[in-house]
Amino acid sequence: AGCKAPLKRFMGTDSMTEMIDNGSMEVIDDYTFKMKLAQPQVDVADWWFNILVVPCAAVRSAAQYEAEGDAMFETGPAGTGGYQFVERELKEFTEYEAVPYDHWRVNPEFKRLRITTAPEDLTRLAMLLTGEANMVDVPKVLHQQAIDEGMEVFESPLPSVGLTILPLGQYYVSEVNWNPETEPWNAPGETGNKVREALNRAINREQIINELFKGRGEPLYNTIFHDSLEGWNPRWADEFDEKYGYDPERAKQLLDEAGFPGDNGQNR
Repeated sequence: AGCKAPLKRFMGTDSMTEMIDNGSMEVIDDYTFKMKLAQPQVDVADWWFNILVVPCAAVRSAAQYEAEGDAMFETGPAGTGGYQFVERELKEFTEYEAVPYDHWRVNPEFKRLRITTAPEDLTRLAMLLTGEANMVDVPKVLHQQAIDEGMEVFESPLPSVGLTILPLGQYYVSEVNWNPETEPWNAPGETGNKVREALNRAINREQIINELFKGRGEPLYNTIFHDSLEGWNPRWADEFDEKYGYDPERAKQLLDEAGFPGDNGQNR
């Protein structure tokens, strides 16, 4: 029931999701939940049960929601984590405390945890340097200032879900709207293959990482796919430089071969 209830809210008629007509749900027993999809969807588990992607689909207490409604999110939602809700001031902070018993997974190292809302980057940096905060998230441009003041930068072992930068975006458009003059990368056959390879070879990823991210970044060899995810193929990384590595001269040659010689420099 705790699994079914939030998904029903997520897929309700007043929801903005596109998954409203995506099948049925049934509670078999206390540990079994059955979903029957209206259409094939191989990534359903990742999308519907990954609270980083769909926070509103996180499992909540169905009994508590029936008794309190949306107020439960203000008064203290029931959960199974190592911290429990204490209080929240809208636009100010949210505070938690460690549960008063041995937790089933891990006992928190900090007895209390306060997450403060501070939208401005410089404000967060000042809070860190003055001791008002123990840890903050600041953009890379401010990292060196924090390091100079004796602070240490920690990086998550997981790929970011908050920001993805895709230079040039996806190399395809709808076939109905395809314009060979403005979207040559979507041309059929070998022509499109050569244009897409040229686009890849024209991008200096190492320079982007060093200049834009101050050396603190890593390239993606497949759009929005990381080697920490299931289904990763090591060939993507092993063969990338050979097939798509930075080579501006080869990029120009490929455009010539594809029939886009770059008159007046327009295609280069």
